[in-house]
Amino acid sequence: LLADRLHAQCHIIAYAGRGVVRDWQGLSTVRCAPEYYEYALPDDPATPWNPQQYVPDAIGVCLGNNDFDTGVPDQTQYLSAYCEFLRKLRRDAPQAPIFLITAPSLADEPGQVPLRTVQIAYFAEIVRRLGDPKIQVVNIPHYPGVPGDWHPSGTAHRAIADELEPVFRKTLKW
Repeated sequence: LLADRLHAQCHIIAYAGRGVVRDWQGLSTVRCAPEYYEYALPDDPATPWNPQQYVPDAIGVCLGNNDFDTGVPDQTQYLSAYCEFLRKLRRDAPQAPIFLITAPSLADEPGQVPLRTVQIAYFAEIVRRLGDPKIQVVNIPHYPGVPGDWHPSGTAHRAIADELEPVFRKTLKW
């Protein structure tokens, strides 16, 4: 939706249920984003992807919700892996602004660990550690998922695009 609004090409790298250091079940024995990013087929290391064939003007990273599904991930491990991943993105797109987008379905629930607040704090620390002025956090509001599916609805996706569009336009000067 955002790419359509910006009249831009969109290349998505994703793997359902996978995060930065673990999957939605809490398993850290699966290939996560920093590992599968460099493959054309995420489970096949024999299929390297050449990122020089598609160098983006901007990168939006909405990653990490699955890492929080079973609770707060270990801070040291999460920050290290996320920074490593962003270094790969920067290596492959040295001029592109990178937007770290908060997970729309993470929320601070009363009486529970404030997952959204923790993710925002982790993102702030990642930005601080990397010291890259072209990396910014975009804190979008909470959008609860569809019951039984837990992913945002079509209406929520449009609202998320509404939140992101002015940020991307301002940064990209589009």
